[in-house]
Amino acid sequence: MNHEKLKKAVENIEGLSVIKKSPRNTDYYFLRIRSVRRGFHGKGSVNVERAIRWDGKTRSIQPLIAEAIKIRDGLSKSTEKIRASKDSFSHIIDKWYKSKKDVPSFGQKKLMLNKRVRGFWDEKKIKDFSYGMVQQWIDETKKYHPRSIGNTYGMLKDLLRFAKINNYLDYDQERMPRIKVKTPKKSRTKLSNEEYEIFLEYIRKCKLYPFYRMTFETGLRGQEVCALTWGDWNSEESSLYVSKAVKSDENFKPYIGELKNYGEPRKVFINEALNTYLRDYFKEIMDSEEVGKKSLIIKNKICPLSLEGGERVQKWSDSEILTPRIIASHIRYHLNKIDLPAALKDKLNGSKRTMGIGAHTGRVNFATKASKHLNQFELQKMLGHKDLQSTAIYYQPDEEEMKESYKKLKNLYKNT
Repeated sequence: MNHEKLKKAVENIEGLSVIKKSPRNTDYYFLRIRSVRRGFHGKGSVNVERAIRWDGKTRSIQPLIAEAIKIRDGLSKSTEKIRASKDSFSHIIDKWYKSKKDVPSFGQKKLMLNKRVRGFWDEKKIKDFSYGMVQQWIDETKKYHPRSIGNTYGMLKDLLRFAKINNYLDYDQERMPRIKVKTPKKSRTKLSNEEYEIFLEYIRKCKLYPFYRMTFETGLRGQEVCALTWGDWNSEESSLYVSKAVKSDENFKPYIGELKNYGEPRKVFINEALNTYLRDYFKEIMDSEEVGKKSLIIKNKICPLSLEGGERVQKWSDSEILTPRIIASHIRYHLNKIDLPAALKDKLNGSKRTMGIGAHTGRVNFATKASKHLNQFELQKMLGHKDLQSTAIYYQPDEEEMKESYKKLKNLYKNT
């Protein structure tokens, strides 16, 4: 057989192999070409592959192998290890990354920085640095990533400050170009009490029901809810002890870490209805799995709303830990499968002015409603805000409240 000859011909050639596929009872062979892509620090990361399809008849073996070797050499050249010379920005960026290794969640930002900062600056020479070069980078980033230019520019400034402190270049903050990007700011989705009840009723069978129930009724951050264990719940006292949060490392693998901004642990009291639900939920899962004090309340488990109706919420992950982003994506993806009223579904999907349902939606709704009944210091303690200004956002009166306020001033200048 021709494919056996091909296998024998490539067995001693590095990077080449033969695989067979038989769709619809027809045999096809693929000459697979593989090269190893190297990371920025010289560590092998992912395999880069190409393949040439061959039916075993139309082409002879030697020209096929010659073409594959040419492709392999091209892949090897484009994916070879990057060695940063000490006079390039790539060297500074490597040093800067290492200085940030202990900063929480910085690993997640590296992916963005690799695309939007390294792509432009890596091959630039330190001696060639100019503010015109910064403006050129701004123009390119504005064109392709207008919504993230603010955050990315802040990271670039931080990189340049690091370079100045370590005597790589002379950098003056005042001479940096100013940016002005107009992007419409979307408001968070807010649900009425009736809409909230309808939403909960329709996702009752979802394994993420406890997540939304707790975020809407306690105001906890999504990453705090995802890190709660059954040992953190005190049924007699009707409280939750919040001392940790879910983080993601540089490979986006979730782990349990410290609270946001290294906040202090706090005790959150819950209403009787939520406490009763947790008690019933605990009894329900006790029948199907082993539950201990260290077991997570929110787990990556099989969900009726997941893809194909029987997969885990995050089916490509073996970890039990879920992140708020995955939870929000799960609900948004399956909104069309849930038979919600059309108006509520549109609201949850979001629009040009609103963000739609997300992991932070419950917290925003809780804080907005609680601000009508609590003072700022009480709400700050509940939400775990480090700064009172963060809490003050929820005390902005809406149009109806302003009308009522003006009515109170109706007789301001009349004699009493």
